[in-house]
Amino acid sequence: MGAGVSIWQAVRAREAEKATSEQLTKTREAERAAAAQLAITKEAKTRAEEEEEKNARQAESTASAANELSGKRLRQIEKNFGVLSSIFAGLNVRKIEENYQPLETSLAGRLVKAAQELDGEAIGDRLVVAGA
Repeated sequence: MGAGVSIWQAVRAREAEKATSEQLTKTREAERAAAAQLAITKEAKTRAEEEEEKNARQAESTASAANELSGKRLRQIEKNFGVLSSIFAGLNVRKIEENYQPLETSLAGRLVKAAQELDGEAIGDRLVVAGA
């Protein structure tokens, strides 16, 4: 009976050893899978951060360009307002009539001068500027 118990214990020990070995193999496989998943996650995070930085730079560039264009438009509007104001500034209808000059002639001269003062630079949609 002692030999039978010893054999039975040896068989149980081998089964336990085999189960432990299988469990160790599964654990190592799980660790490798977890490490691979971690690497994939880190790579995805890095790509996402790079994309976010790229988008931020593009947004900053777009905002800067829009700000510059807005400044140009404002300066152009201010200049155009000044030129248009100069057409009528100091316009004295009585004085023009005293010189026997038609009002239209005086205004035409002022309009020609104003047109020469305007830049040729059109800021904005060319069709809108051309139609204006």
